[in-house]
Amino acid sequence: MGISGLHNQVAPWGRRRNLADFAGQTLAVDAQGWLFRGCYSCARDLAMGVPTVGYVNFMFSRLDLLAHHGIRVVLVFDGRRSPMKESTSVLRRARQATEVAKGRETLRLADVARGRGDRMQAEILEKQAADHFGRGVKISDDMVTTAIAAVRRRPGVRVLVAPYEADPQLAALVYGGAASAIVTEDSDVCLTLSLSPGPGPKPCSSTPRSALTRRPATSTCRC
Repeated sequence: MGISGLHNQVAPWGRRRNLADFAGQTLAVDAQGWLFRGCYSCARDLAMGVPTVGYVNFMFSRLDLLAHHGIRVVLVFDGRRSPMKESTSVLRRARQATEVAKGRETLRLADVARGRGDRMQAEILEKQAADHFGRGVKISDDMVTTAIAAVRRRPGVRVLVAPYEADPQLAALVYGGAASAIVTEDSDVCLTLSLSPGPGPKPCSSTPRSALTRRPATSTCRC
């Protein structure tokens, strides 16, 4: 869920890093973020009930990128839903269902437009449907199980399932020395964060797809 606007607020203290800087090290990856990214590439199939493993292929592409730079990976998946966020989760699921319904209806209208020969209108409606499907992406337990089974077969990859959300487990891996940095898009994950005014770098990364390190300056790796 993250903290709305946090990335932009702390961006001035961010520092971009190249993946090559982490060669030979271990990165702890927020697997849920990769799953969501992967689902966007096959959102229509997921919404229409068409079997797909597009989200797994996306994760493989990211793992290939890290392996190319000699980086080991600990993939941390979310565990049980947090009871404290249940009310928010209910609203989110309702919103996702609404978006999927809108996408299906818009896609039906696109088929009607194409049937009467209005190709331009059909393409516009198909794009709108894709947007709805993207906003309606939902990760099911079966999808997580499929992803875990697939990535466990990859060399240089360890898989952990957190008790609840992955964020505390990711931070624990870094603090415990099991990983050098965290790869995440979630603004909930900040090892330390100071919002008080004053000069000097803050040891927290704010850029999406960032790697947070324990160094005095922020490290951001693009992956």
